[in-house]
Amino acid sequence: MQTVINDLQQKGFSVSYKKNFWRAGNTYKGLNLDTNRDGLRVEIQFHTPASYTLKQKTLDSLYQKYRTETDPNTRSQLKQQMIAASANVTVPPNTGILGNPMQNVR
Repeated sequence: MQTVINDLQQKGFSVSYKKNFWRAGNTYKGLNLDTNRDGLRVEIQFHTPASYTLKQKTLDSLYQKYRTETDPNTRSQLKQQMIAASANVTVPPNTGILGNPMQNVR
């Protein structure tokens, strides 16, 4: 991870936040970096093969429903479905060293 951050910074990107979603109870598993260069904001997502497959095949459609749903009970059910699906993804070793769930890296 730090190698990627260093490479981006050498290419003129500022890396403002890293978001570590490898925590129990999250609706999503992965690590995201928010980067910026010349006003262009880019988010880079890091996944394992299993977390990427889950995101593409299951979580994206649930999340789209969640975003547009107005009924609080249905939203809660959708969120619980995402959490339950994500709970089955094996957490890679050493994700704890990646830092807090959202950390400023400037």
